[in-house]
Amino acid sequence: MLQDLAPQGSQGPTRLLRFPIQLPMRYRHAGSFQWYRGVTDDISCSGMLFRGPVPMDLFSPVEVRLMLPRQITGDAAATMLCGGFIARVLDSKPSLEEAHLAATFTTYRLLTTNGQRRDEVNLSENATAATRDDLIGQFVHEFRNMLEVVIGHADLLLMREDLDTSVRTSAMRIRDAGERAATLTKALGG
Repeated sequence: MLQDLAPQGSQGPTRLLRFPIQLPMRYRHAGSFQWYRGVTDDISCSGMLFRGPVPMDLFSPVEVRLMLPRQITGDAAATMLCGGFIARVLDSKPSLEEAHLAATFTTYRLLTTNGQRRDEVNLSENATAATRDDLIGQFVHEFRNMLEVVIGHADLLLMREDLDTSVRTSAMRIRDAGERAATLTKALGG
């Protein structure tokens, strides 16, 4: 598996090597009938960064249809069908009309027009485990961010001196539950 190793001395995880390839593609929510046109920004052996007109939520199941160039497949009309999840939603400016998404794939299927070759590839157990671990890590990170908002708002509420006793008690319970949940998610590696 190709990897782009983090600089020596860094604490960051290794990342898969990414190739800056712009190809036309189509994507949809898994199981939907509606395909949307998009374009890839970069591709790795486990996923891709792409742009398209329709945003998707983090961790949404996604299907991608990618037309491969002849140089890769030797067949002028080869198509790669990929299934996986949205692993990252990049911040888009409101003025942009495109969603910028990163997808991680767990299945690939190569289709050709002559119908002679229909190969389906599932990622190895190690790659699937790495993908799962990445998704769990991203989920834990996002969940901790939401908990910080809850804890912060509870703290702001507790700063008020005019609070009714029952409201103060409820705010303290919210803050304490948020802090316990943050401790649990930290133990999960977030």
